Amino acid sequence: PTPIKHIFLNGNMLATVQGGWGNGILYYDHTDHLTGSNIVSDSGAHVAELTDYLPYGSIRTDDRING
Repeated sequence: PTPIKHIFLNGNMLATVQGGWGNGILYYDHTDHLTGSNIVSDSGAHVAELTDYLPYGSIRTDDRING
């Protein structure tokens, strides 16, 4: 399995690293006002994942964009 590390600052997740030392891929977590991650971008500022929720928390859209 691919190692995954989460990077936190003051209790908020800022980023995720997938892969090993020296060859990992860095993903930035962009949170909303409720600290839910709605957009995840890669180090090139490209959207890697987009999540949208309905009222009361049901998932409306969960898109993972490759490349």
